[in-house]
Parts: sequence; structure tokens; C-alpha cells
Amino acid sequence: MENLVKRFLESIFGNRWDISGEDDLTLKARALLNKLQEADDNTLYWEDVPLEQPDLSGWKTLLHIQRLIDIIYGLGLKHLQEEKETRDKVLRALAWWTNRDFIHPNWWWNEIGLPHRLARIVIPLNQYLADDLREGILRILRRGSMSHNQRIEYQWGGANLTWGVWGTIHYALFENDEELLKRAVNRFAREIYIASGDAEGIKQDLSFHQQGAMLQSGGYGRAFCEAVSDLVLLLTNTPYQLPQDKLDLFCEFVLYGQRYFTHKDGQDYLTVGREISRRGVPRSNLREVVAKLLKVKEMTRKQELQAYYDSLLRDENILEDTRYFPDSLVLTHHRKGFYMSAKGSNTKIMGTECANFENYLAYNHFFGSCTCYMAFGDEYYEINPLWDHCFYPGTTAFVETDDDLLKHTSSYQSWFRMYGTNDHCGGFSDGKYGALYQLMSHDGLSVYMSFIAFDLGMIVLGAGLTVESQDNTKEVVTTIDQCFLKENCYNGNKLEPNMIINDQKALCNGGFAYYNLCEKPLYLFADKVTGNWIRNNRSYGDVLVQGEIFKLWYNHGIHPQNESFAYAVIGKSDTLPEDAQGLPIKKIINTKTIQGVEFTDGHIVLVFHTPGRYETTDGRIISSSIGVVII
Repeated sequence: MENLVKRFLESIFGNRWDISGEDDLTLKARALLNKLQEADDNTLYWEDVPLEQPDLSGWKTLLHIQRLIDIIYGLGLKHLQEEKETRDKVLRALAWWTNRDFIHPNWWWNEIGLPHRLARIVIPLNQYLADDLREGILRILRRGSMSHNQRIEYQWGGANLTWGVWGTIHYALFENDEELLKRAVNRFAREIYIASGDAEGIKQDLSFHQQGAMLQSGGYGRAFCEAVSDLVLLLTNTPYQLPQDKLDLFCEFVLYGQRYFTHKDGQDYLTVGREISRRGVPRSNLREVVAKLLKVKEMTRKQELQAYYDSLLRDENILEDTRYFPDSLVLTHHRKGFYMSAKGSNTKIMGTECANFENYLAYNHFFGSCTCYMAFGDEYYEINPLWDHCFYPGTTAFVETDDDLLKHTSSYQSWFRMYGTNDHCGGFSDGKYGALYQLMSHDGLSVYMSFIAFDLGMIVLGAGLTVESQDNTKEVVTTIDQCFLKENCYNGNKLEPNMIINDQKALCNGGFAYYNLCEKPLYLFADKVTGNWIRNNRSYGDVLVQGEIFKLWYNHGIHPQNESFAYAVIGKSDTLPEDAQGLPIKKIINTKTIQGVEFTDGHIVLVFHTPGRYETTDGRIISSSIGVVII
């Protein structure tokens, strides 16, 4: 146990384990300590820490605890051990919290968020805690430990379970309880398994579900990876390490599951659930996870892990594969210079979530037919306060204001989750080509969609677009992309703020070229936008944010009837054609029964929305029931 405590402390302090001099961090720590004020009970606090009732998704009062964490890290263990006066100030500030024992209205903070943060303070200071302070600390830690909270062991799953197990491990390290440590590790190991059916966790296709049947590889799955990699590194070369089959499964999950939803250090925003409305999202943590796994003695596939890690250090994507994830209805498409994905929905899979007053503008993400395009990895990083939320990439939806979108979700107060509206959704891939299809329908609007991936990029087809109700007077749009404006051009010139494009010439932004493949005009916005985080996350203040946004879409007008559209998104290269005629497309098929593409190299990708037959341009007959055919 003593060795594990030392390892845990090393993970907290890193290269500040035995720092003895003064640097910027120690000076900042001392400056924070000097701002402490004395309370009536002889404890210390900061006057600027808010005490008002917290939001469900945030807790501003926790700034007090975070400052103590920053102080301990900034000073380093050596300063804390040698400077009694400094250490006493930290302990009195810690007592300010334990004496008041703040309780958050959201259980997660009381049983996970706070105990985890508290452990980073109290384990380094364990030997200096007086009995009354220790009892207050134990009261908080016990809320997040299996030793006193049976819900963790028997009711929690997925990332929540791994957080709960870590809380138990913190408690075991603090109390020097070896039996509790073993119990926690055993429970942790059981959570690394293939979760079949409705169970949350790692699915058969190596995607990750949490909060029900919802793709969360970049949200809760990201946290799951962090928790597991931290644990196996802590336990490496000890008798407590997880069984080898669990280590092997986790390694496979990282390399052939999590990795597939990332590009370089960018995370597919369609995998993060409500976290898209938070700062710092979407960003992958796999660089840090893989670095930890490479230090684990028992970890297999070191060569694959090392190659992947080296590519991340080079800011390079070495994965070239096209893969369909049936458990999550997602098609991912990796090439050396870019990443693409298309995400569907059905009556068993939810597109996203609105919870704890986060992500309440995400109504149109529930219905599928969403896309993500990354070449640099930061195309959507912290874009949420600037998004026009009725223009999500890939979706077909009504033009609505923030207030209109909130009417769909805000009456549910804390939680809003919704499955797709029909089961006509599926896909297939062979490693080079792939397709995802869906009958996307909501609020009287319906359209047959197909997303066809090939070597250069993705072709998107829409057919039968219809709005049933003539009473609905809102315009309908199909969004091709809405991301940050980067290096751009059209017809040799930079993009203008507002444009209508009536030809099929390449329109470039960042790492992609966009081509219109139909007669409809494209509408473009490319200019500065002002927004704020509180629009879609009530835990943030009303602070203005500015950024330059690229938005490209079709406008179908009011109550379209049986309309179609087609476009291509192509990764930029030195051989990029000037217009769509230069793309390797022989023929496009775009009806409500069959959608597909014949390519000039002879390959064919077809989606049969109903059982039928298709005669190719060279006279071959292809018959199929519903689904994808790749030839």
C-alpha cells in the first residue's frame, strides 16, 4: 500500500515531487495563500468564491477546493512538508470547507466530483490532519466510496462506475485499507467487458454507450479511458493489477474503438453528448491515455500503441480505414489527411442528450443524419456558443431561433432524451468504401439520406424531401457544414461574407473542398459571429465570445415536396479538381427507393431503401433487399 500511495502522489505532483526552489507556480501558490481571509470559526477562505445556489451542471463554490489543489501542486510536496506555517494555512482553508460540508443538488458532485478533488489534497497531507478535520474529510470521502455507498457497486455502470471505484481507491489509500483496495479493483475489472443488449459500456463494435443507448465514446467513454489508464498505470508490476484479458480488451477498445472517433487530437463532436456545450470540448485525450499504457509493464500491443503515439506526436493521422459501427449507427471514414463521419438514429438509439440545463439547443441532433469533417482536429473546438443551432452539419431541419428550439426541450427542465422516429437506418463498409442511410423524419419533415464514403471523401444524397403540413411556414434547410472559418477560396478568391453559388466549382475552407452535385444553389455565410456560452449551458456566465464561422447550406424554402439534393465533401489535395466534373463519379442515383454512386474506377455503392433491382451503366443487374451493396 505504501508503494501505491507514493505512486499516487507522483501522479499528482509529477516533476514537482521534490521541488525546493521558487518558480512561477510556487509564487502563484503563495499569492493565493496570502489572499485568504479568517472566518469566525478560525478557518480561512477566499472572499471572491461564490456561495450562491449552484447550477446542476456547475458548482462555483468548488473554486475553493480547486485553489487548494493548485496551491498543493504549485508548492510541491517538499515545501508542504518543510513549511509548517504554509501547511497550517492550507489545513485551515480545508477546514473551512469541511466545517460547512456544502451539499450540491446534483448527486454527481457529492459522490464523484468533490471526493475526487478532495483526495488530491488530503492524501498528500494525510499525516498532518488533526482528528476533527480528518473526520470531516472522511464524511465527504465516504460518499464516494463503495465501503459506505452501496449504490456504486450495485447500481452504477460505465464511466460512473469507474469514477466510483476510483473514489473507493482514494478512500483505501487514505485509510490504508488493502482489502477495500482489492475489492475496488475487482469491481473495476468487471466493468471492462462487452456490454450486450441495453447495457452501458463497451459495445460489441467497440463504441461506447452511456446514459442509455447513446454513443458517448468522446464523453463518458473518454472519461472511462482516463480512469482505466490511470488505474492500470498505478497498479503496474504489483499483485493488484487487472487480469490480462481485461488489459487486452481495454487496449483493443482504445486502438479499434476510441481511436476511430478521433483525428489527431480532435474528437468527433457527435460522440460527446451534452458535453459539446462545455468549454474545452471536443478534444481527444488519447495521446495522454496511450502514453500511460506504454508505461504499463503488462500491456500487450506495445508496437501498435507506440506507432499510434508517435503519429500523435507528429500531428499525423496514419489510420486509413472506413468502418461502420452497427451498435451506434455511425460511419467513420479515415484517410491520411482527414476524418469524416455520419451518424444516424432509430427508435433504439438516441442522438444526444440535454441534461442539467446543458445542451438545450440540440433538438435537431436527436434525429440523425449528422456529419463531422476534420482535417486539423479543431474545426469544431469550442464552437458551441457560436453555432446557429438549427444548422447542424448534415441535418435537414426547419429554420428556428434559439427560442424556438428551447420550446422543444426546456419544458423538461433537467433532462431531455429522445430516440429516433423510425427504424429505417443502417450501413455497411468494406474498409475502403462505406455507406450510412436513413429515413430522417421529424415534425412532419421527412427525407431519405445516404452518406457514401470513398477514397477522396464523402458524397451525400437526399431524396423525397417533403414537409407534410401546409400550416408550417418555416423554411427548410440542409446544412452541408458549419465549422470555423479557415483558409478559404472560391473561384480563386477569398470567400465573401454572404454568397449564393449557382455552379459546381470547388468551394474550399480549411482542409476540405465542397462541391454542389445538383441544380439547387448553395448558400454561404463566412464572417465573424458573436455568441456566448450561456446560450446552451446555464452554468456559464453571460460572457461574449467571437469567432469566424463558415456555414454552407441548401435552402429548400417553405413546404418542399419530393425535392432532392446532392453534394460532395472532398479532402483537399494537390490534385483537387476545379469543379465537380473532375470528380471520379460516373453516375449518381438519387431516388426514394435507391440512392448510390457509380465511380469511374468501376466500384459501385448502392443503398436500397426498398427491395429492388438496379441496372448499371455497363448492363449489370444488381438486386437487393433493404441495405447497402458495395461492388
